[in-house]
Amino acid sequence: MLLVPVPKELRIFNEKFYYLNESHIIINNSNKEEMFFIAKQIQGIINEELKKHIPILIEKRKTRSTGIIFIQKESLNCEEYILIINPNSIEIIYSKPAGAFYGVMTLKQIISQYGGVLPCLIIQDSPDYQVRGIMLDISRNKIPAMKELFRLIDFMAELKLNQLQLYVEGFSFAYPSFPEVWKDRTPITRQEIMEIDEYCKARHIELVSNHNSFGHMTDWLKRKEFNHLAECPDGYTNSIDNVHRDPGTLNPIDDNSLKLIGRMYDDFLPYFTSSWINVGCDETYELGRGFSKEACEEKGRGKVYLEFLLKLNELVHKHGKRMMFWGDIINEYPELIDQLPKDIITLEWGYEEEHPFDIRCKQFQKSGIPYYVCPGTSSWESISGRTNNMKKNLYNAAISGKENDAIGYLNTDWGGNGHWQYPCVSYPGFVYGAALSWDVEKNENIDIADYLNLMVFKDENNIMGQFILDLGNYYLKETKKMFNGTYISKILVTDIEINKFLNVSADIKDMKVEDIESIEKYVEQLARQLDKANMTCENSNLVYSEFKNTIRFIRHGCKLGKLKLAMDQKKIENKEKLLNEMIDEIGVIIVEHQVLWIRRNRIGGLNDSLDQLLKLKDYYYSLL
Repeated sequence: MLLVPVPKELRIFNEKFYYLNESHIIINNSNKEEMFFIAKQIQGIINEELKKHIPILIEKRKTRSTGIIFIQKESLNCEEYILIINPNSIEIIYSKPAGAFYGVMTLKQIISQYGGVLPCLIIQDSPDYQVRGIMLDISRNKIPAMKELFRLIDFMAELKLNQLQLYVEGFSFAYPSFPEVWKDRTPITRQEIMEIDEYCKARHIELVSNHNSFGHMTDWLKRKEFNHLAECPDGYTNSIDNVHRDPGTLNPIDDNSLKLIGRMYDDFLPYFTSSWINVGCDETYELGRGFSKEACEEKGRGKVYLEFLLKLNELVHKHGKRMMFWGDIINEYPELIDQLPKDIITLEWGYEEEHPFDIRCKQFQKSGIPYYVCPGTSSWESISGRTNNMKKNLYNAAISGKENDAIGYLNTDWGGNGHWQYPCVSYPGFVYGAALSWDVEKNENIDIADYLNLMVFKDENNIMGQFILDLGNYYLKETKKMFNGTYISKILVTDIEINKFLNVSADIKDMKVEDIESIEKYVEQLARQLDKANMTCENSNLVYSEFKNTIRFIRHGCKLGKLKLAMDQKKIENKEKLLNEMIDEIGVIIVEHQVLWIRRNRIGGLNDSLDQLLKLKDYYYSLL
């Protein structure tokens, strides 16, 4: 029996339960509206899988011995459930509706595998982490259409996740106070936020507002009317890669910076029912290098950062909310952690397999500040993911957080440099993170591929799950390990003229031709596996097309890598023929990317996603 997450206790017996046409779904009068919605979920599953309609009835007490019976038991924890399949009945025992909902999600997986003849069993189950969530980046070009967001929420619900954050920076929200900044885009609207919130709540998921409020303000600060609020209005040179960048951090000593954030909050926060907001405040690279330099020299950079954070906390309180924030900057000043208010949540993030979650978690546990661990899916800047890194990163976060009293587990999924990865690339990370946050010991070795085949892609040939995991491991054949991405992905976003990767202190000479050819061979073998899949899910043709283009991206990155190495060595054979092939190939990638983007996402942001690919195409023409 495949159950994800694996329940804490499971006993299976030799007897069977057989569905009877005269069966009923029985709920009681308590929490009638919520319980009716939950009962309709199992009614829909039975109708879809077994082509049978079973009516829902309300009874105040257990008066029937057959059918599917919901039984409330106050002694259970709020998300705990007991699922009992007897020869004549199915009982779902719960304290709060969330527990009943999770019992139904487990029953759905059992019915998907066994149909109408179910093994008799007892499951008693509850989660390790109080909060189990996903943060989805909707600000790096790609804002999903509403139907895609609802699809993701349903996917989360089946995995018993209970928090969703949609990451907002720049102009991915339709601010009524600033219509000029988003007029040429297709942002999330105020009504849509309320619709997403409502959809989440019905599935026991909390939609938490997420709005960066200090760093990552580049889109705003590049504009003439806001540029004066930047710490460094003319931009700054990043010490990591020596590349000059646009301004990205607010000036914390100018009261008008706080007033700008306040206007954004006035527009944004009323549409969320959650009492929490993630204010971001990560990667404030310029802090102390511009207008706040003197203050930082006098008080210390960490103190200036903390003072602005505390002002944001006051602003959040005025809206009746509580604050959570990314912990990377405050971690640089551990002596200041004790000065944080005890009613906030710190978000400890790190995306590499060796990130020191154990050290950081001990630090936050000692301080008494509530915190989440925030690993990631490793999907971004990789085209097809980094499977092994993802699994180790997610597991280390889960085990360190559990051992050191973290209250939440937030699995992050970022974009960046075009947001070229398609949604299903993130699914293995979503599945594994959800399972680990439910019970890390029981779920360390779950079969991610089987779950994807059975519950997501409905692949009758059991190909897709393992295909995605394997495709996400092409990076293991690269010459060197790349931080936060893969070489093949970064090759496609290099500074063309100087052969240098953006965002990293590495260049093309770190690659070897034989390793690139090894990647090509590996991906060719996987392409043949993709053709053997037999998906029967609703959007199977779309998923197939997305992975065909994913493979095109990787192949083209390999070809470009070999071209650039040959250019360095001034040994290009059949240059004209090669460049014409590359022009044709990237033309296909661009057209397919446009078509696939529109199938799932809003049109706004597509041009930004295509920008680097179009530059590459122009570059090939220039070489001709």
